[in-house]
Amino acid sequence: MPENIEMKKLSDDIKRALNALAYQDATEFLSTREKLDVLGYGNKKTRHPLIPRRNTPKIETPKRIGLVVDTRSNSAPLDYAIDACKRQGENSHLDILMHGSVDTETTTNLEERIKQAGLYYQIIKLGEKTIEELINYIKSHPSLIFLISMPDDEVARVLIEEVMPKSGEHIQVPVVLIEGNTSASYQKKSAA
Repeated sequence: MPENIEMKKLSDDIKRALNALAYQDATEFLSTREKLDVLGYGNKKTRHPLIPRRNTPKIETPKRIGLVVDTRSNSAPLDYAIDACKRQGENSHLDILMHGSVDTETTTNLEERIKQAGLYYQIIKLGEKTIEELINYIKSHPSLIFLISMPDDEVARVLIEEVMPKSGEHIQVPVVLIEGNTSASYQKKSAA
């Protein structure tokens, strides 16, 4: 008799484990009603085993890196941004967030260097309400990994010192500050 009880318990445990495996992806593929049915909170009369849909292809969201650019030469931050995008792999985008009166020569130089690196990029011109537009950019791009800027950039300073501390949980994007304005100041160094 005790063997029957142990076998029954083992059988029930195996069934629970197999059901858990069958529904391990339920949160990704089932509707709310179907999830409730699986958990036992649905309509008991129509309850039947559900099969998770596995044919739905996952769409990978591109990783974004934002570079805040003003009127000065931004060689070192641009070098860092290009290198960071390359480290993230093929599915990474570089967003150039321009503010101030940036001339076409600066824009052309930035574009040439990014094209030479073979990266996907877009240039976003921030208007008169620069801080608000930057915050909207951050909030509308959840795939944003981090922002890159020069330490003395006024927009980055206001974002770091004033906006982020006041926003609490609302803006959770790291800001990387890169010093220097020539490409020679940012060099890869070997560990040897």
